[in-house]
Amino acid sequence: MAQKPLPTATLALAFGYSEPVGQAASQAELVLKACFVSSLGQARALVASREGESLYRVGDRMPGGSVLRRIDVRSITLWDGEREQTLALSGSRASVFVQSGSTPTRGPASADSPRLLREVQ
Repeated sequence: MAQKPLPTATLALAFGYSEPVGQAASQAELVLKACFVSSLGQARALVASREGESLYRVGDRMPGGSVLRRIDVRSITLWDGEREQTLALSGSRASVFVQSGSTPTRGPASADSPRLLREVQ
């Protein structure tokens, strides 16, 4: 009996290629609220859905059926069984921590700004 061929998207992903990421995650009304990334592999993502807010780890099943595949600083990647989908942090401004006693500056911080929280090793 002949085996069913793998989907093209799966093969492309295996060789390091990916289709343009869609926003199908919005179908499940998911909102990425925060990403907690560590070099120790203990990354977590705070995701809001119709069911409320929860913390998720890589490999956890999300509301809507997709699986959390990767957690980055400003986004998460979900796998829906056929393709990857990226869900970016909600809001247009970068989340920053302001030093106590300092005056907050207006406007978003650039990606290489020292105002962004960085891991210390």
